[in-house]
Amino acid sequence: MTKGSCELHKKQPSMRVVLDGQEIDLPQQMEASLVAIRAYLEFLALQKRRVLSGFIVDGVDVCHIGLDAPVGTYEHICADTITFEQLSMRLVDTACRQLQQLAARVEDAALRVVISERHQTQAEWQEWQPQFRTPLVSLGFLRELWGESVDSVMVGGVTLASHLDELNPMLRQVDAVFLATEHEWVDEDAIALSAIFEECLVPWLKMLEVYLLKLQTLPLP
Repeated sequence: MTKGSCELHKKQPSMRVVLDGQEIDLPQQMEASLVAIRAYLEFLALQKRRVLSGFIVDGVDVCHIGLDAPVGTYEHICADTITFEQLSMRLVDTACRQLQQLAARVEDAALRVVISERHQTQAEWQEWQPQFRTPLVSLGFLRELWGESVDSVMVGGVTLASHLDELNPMLRQVDAVFLATEHEWVDEDAIALSAIFEECLVPWLKMLEVYLLKLQTLPLP
């Protein structure tokens, strides 16, 4: 099967729709609209506290359906679902991988910053600074599953909400170093920046992974 958007050819009538191996009867007015069909299947899944994990139309794994998706008839639509618990595990796994990769990059930068030119270090920082926000996207989805209890998860007497509040001041601290050294960059500046990377940002990333792993062990409300 190949992945794609919705560039699918119209088929002869007699469409079969299957959700988790069970054939589904669609309301007649939905049969020509992929957007409506997917929304209906998502509704059925949510009724059982599940979400769609796959949506295959005539052998094509449709990852995204735009509002301008072609209208027509199709032969076979197959959808699979996962539980909220399975979804949360996937989100945590994804966020943890992102955190591990970013922590490795920051650790590497902490070593190289003392022997690199300022403009090289700043360019690299500007490239991967947005990646600090990427795991927070998964965390946002986890909030939708767990609700406000996410922010109250505690490690070492500190809540996840408090831990997240620590990020922006650290990012501003790095930006302040670059701003203050715009016209002069000395060894002491490089050492100070390396210390922020190694002693602040890397531990913060690793601790966020601990919070996520702990969150994964809690039952959904």
